[in-house]
Amino acid sequence: MTLRVNGSPTVSGMPVGGGVAAWPDQTFPLGPGVALRPGDRITATQTRDGRTSPASVQPVVVQKRPDTVGPLRFGSHVYACGQCLRVDGAVPGATVTVQQGPLVLGSAPAPDGTARIALLGPVGAGRALVARQSACGTPGAATPSPLPDAPPRPLPPPVLPGPLFAGQPGVTVSGVCEGARVTLLRDNTPGEQACFDLATLTFRVPAPAEGEQVSVVQEFTACGTVSGAAPPVHVAPASRLPAPAVGGPLCAGATSLRLTGLVPGALLTVLADGTPLGTAQAFRPTADLDVPPLPRGSRITARQQLGGHAAESAPVPVAAPPAALPAPVVVAPLTAGAAHVRVRNVHPGALVLVLSTALDAPVGCRYVHTAQAAVPVAPLLADGDRVVALQVYCGLASARSVPVPVRPLGDVRPPHVRTPLGACLPPVVGGLVPGADTDVYVNGRWRGTAGAAGGTVPVELPGVALDVGDTVTARQRIASVVTDFGPPAQVTSGPVSVTTQHNDNRRTGAQLLEVALSPATVGPTGFGKLFSRAVDGHLYAQPLHVSGVAVAGHGRRNVVYAATMHNSVYAFDADDPAAAAPLWHASLGPAVPLPDPEIGPGSYRDIAVEVGIVSTPVIDLGRNVLYAVAFTKDGQGYHHSLHALDLGSGQEVLGGPVRIAATVPGGGDGSSGGRIAFTSHRQLQRAALTLANGRVYVAFASYGDRGPYHGWVFGFDAGTLRRTGVYITTPDTGLGGIWQAGQGPAVDDEGFLYAATGNGGFRPDGSNLGDSIIRLTPDLAVADWFSPFDNAALDAADADLGSAGPLLIPGTHLLLSGGKESKFYLLDTRAMGHFHAGSDSQIVQSFYVVPPDAQSHHLHGGAVHWSFPGGPWIYVWPENAFLRAYRFAGGRLETAAVSTSTTTDPAGVPGGAPGMPGGILSLSAHGTDPATGLLWASHPWRANANNAVVEGVLRVYRATDLTQELWNSKMHPARDDVGSFAKFAAPTIAGGKVYLGTFSGALHVYGLLTA
Repeated sequence: MTLRVNGSPTVSGMPVGGGVAAWPDQTFPLGPGVALRPGDRITATQTRDGRTSPASVQPVVVQKRPDTVGPLRFGSHVYACGQCLRVDGAVPGATVTVQQGPLVLGSAPAPDGTARIALLGPVGAGRALVARQSACGTPGAATPSPLPDAPPRPLPPPVLPGPLFAGQPGVTVSGVCEGARVTLLRDNTPGEQACFDLATLTFRVPAPAEGEQVSVVQEFTACGTVSGAAPPVHVAPASRLPAPAVGGPLCAGATSLRLTGLVPGALLTVLADGTPLGTAQAFRPTADLDVPPLPRGSRITARQQLGGHAAESAPVPVAAPPAALPAPVVVAPLTAGAAHVRVRNVHPGALVLVLSTALDAPVGCRYVHTAQAAVPVAPLLADGDRVVALQVYCGLASARSVPVPVRPLGDVRPPHVRTPLGACLPPVVGGLVPGADTDVYVNGRWRGTAGAAGGTVPVELPGVALDVGDTVTARQRIASVVTDFGPPAQVTSGPVSVTTQHNDNRRTGAQLLEVALSPATVGPTGFGKLFSRAVDGHLYAQPLHVSGVAVAGHGRRNVVYAATMHNSVYAFDADDPAAAAPLWHASLGPAVPLPDPEIGPGSYRDIAVEVGIVSTPVIDLGRNVLYAVAFTKDGQGYHHSLHALDLGSGQEVLGGPVRIAATVPGGGDGSSGGRIAFTSHRQLQRAALTLANGRVYVAFASYGDRGPYHGWVFGFDAGTLRRTGVYITTPDTGLGGIWQAGQGPAVDDEGFLYAATGNGGFRPDGSNLGDSIIRLTPDLAVADWFSPFDNAALDAADADLGSAGPLLIPGTHLLLSGGKESKFYLLDTRAMGHFHAGSDSQIVQSFYVVPPDAQSHHLHGGAVHWSFPGGPWIYVWPENAFLRAYRFAGGRLETAAVSTSTTTDPAGVPGGAPGMPGGILSLSAHGTDPATGLLWASHPWRANANNAVVEGVLRVYRATDLTQELWNSKMHPARDDVGSFAKFAAPTIAGGKVYLGTFSGALHVYGLLTA
């Protein structure tokens, strides 16, 4: 019998074996005549340079001899011509033998339940392998593999991630077809070889020298298949060794910590206040290291050393431990033959132990850095056993979980791939037996395997990007059962990402890749709130959504991003109801509490609580960056800052943040010496950020018209954050802010920007453009403009033209906008019309959406556009009025609404609530299919939201008939209620879900309840 340890094994304090460690993970034989007994507790020490380490922190308890020896699990995908194999789920210490027909291909011990077998001959085609284990003299059941797959042709080159450093004795290689032999090339000369039984492994190599070029190839020798070489990596000097990172938070009494950013082969030292706690050798980029109990109040660092050079991490403080640990929860059901047990209610950072009642010992353990995880077990679960779990963290041990019995395997059927199936995220396979493995094939070729602790599991497909039209199938394997493939599923849609306010730079407000939500699926019984996510402030910003983000520590996820008035940006898993904790959370500085004597007039109530991130951020998928503007106050005053955050980690990138500041020529309000300085505490950054022309554009208005202020637009290089331009709307007068009720400037196909200004100074020569619609060049020079004939009356009445932003009608050169006068203006962007005294006859069209009466009918945010047979239609919901749609035909809008809602509940007035702001709209559909169109609206429930935080409602209408309200969040308020209305924040629809911000400290996620 052998035991896998990192040093010398001991039992009951007596040495029982050992050897010289050649690599951090190694198998050592026990001494002659040593027999392990049930209940023995095994620890290990290691000795170096005359010094002996403390014993390993977590003893390993010897299991009882099992009554029966069960089946196994093929941990490697089986390829014809494969030369090595991994088999899991064995009784620890068993010997595993693999044969194909009568031919024995190899055997190996399984010291920790895993046997790594170097095959004596290559795997043949057309016949399954059979694995058996023998434990304690008892033979086990036969476990067949699936039929071997032919290796892919051509065989792809492996992936050799850089950098490599001089003196580095380990190389990590990924993208390997399991069972292939990998050869290292040094300056194009073949060198060391290793057979990979997993797709990613680190293997020992003689340390490379600085300047060498290192590459790798893979091959199935018996099939005559050799890949091309991976792109070569130049060996860097060890002086460039990066600093590792210590994962936090840490607490007193912890006996493990997670290190990232490791160089395989480097010597690691963990220190508390500069005093070493222990050393180890890295052999993966991320490692969980056992350490002596961490002292409270100390600061922990990690140092890695290579070739005489060292780099040390930033310190992480050690806080007090939690008062107690809850008992974890073993997720039922458990099935005989299962290779994993899912455990919930876990404290992140804890060591989770899964115990078998029958074997009276742990059968699996894992450090868990999330609230739940699947823990691999060895041996595989046996019928009639009872399984419990406990967790150990910071010197505390929880109570054991409620025992869960292991049920018989029963009938195992082919699984199914869940639809709709998109092109970006991993496919989700359902119909699984808990504990089974599922193999996923794309267009007939194996692409990935995952273990299912429950009935469904997402299956990562490393290196594979699904395309629309691809066919995906799956089978499942457990114990001695390999099913047929389930029904094929086809990829029907590409990745859905909402990276800017109202979906695109034309500001159409339409998401046209929606395949799950339609009038046929959205209704009171089948649609509702799926989950909510807690945030630390009001959400004025529209949520943004990106598919398939590589998130640090979490793999690929669909992510929803939420920015709050507390200057926080959150990244949440967009789909998983159980993933309540943010994937990351970035704080962009202290928000400005209200009331503040410098913010707004004395009675200012347009914003409640605080000012932080007011506008909707914008995302650059090419750079993997989210841009946001935060408003802060410190000892030096008030500041607006542009931040660039990595989508996967929330870390500041591109040299950010940068302060937003400028001084421009002008003699208008607040000028001095013929110059106007940008004054942060007078300028509200309300309009959404805009990404175009390789620049990020940031527009400003005011806090409640408190002067002096102007309308400003800044441009910043999207790659460097260097300021590229600035425009001021009223350099010789004042006011003229660009706020647009949160809508961002629109951008046409030539890169021109369009924005609408509020009340302010106006001159007919275009030098000052309050109450105007402006066309700006990418460098922010005025290219054209329009202002209504009644500009002076609008200004006098505070009837902002700029309360709604421009919509560029797709397929045309036409722009639609409107403001507080409740009038639509349709302009030709090639000749916008400037100013014409007495009438607006010089433009394409203007008309009242709601004719003047005793009520205000302001237009806020922006209209929404959808083209479908019988369309296009333009949707708008003024305040104190019904939602309505106008048909666009012949280059003009029909002035009679083609469809109008009838909503009057609950206040018995048009729209259902008196006062500001009307409905903030979004639309979803599957392309132009009229049967799929939905018009979504966020709206106050019963009160005026002007100068107040009020109750909200989310409504959805059939987009082709607005008299049909299909659902609203008050139909089942206990389940679906919105809480406080988020003023001007549009719903975001992506991937079958609706994301809605609130002023209740929550982001809500709505979707199909049966999905």
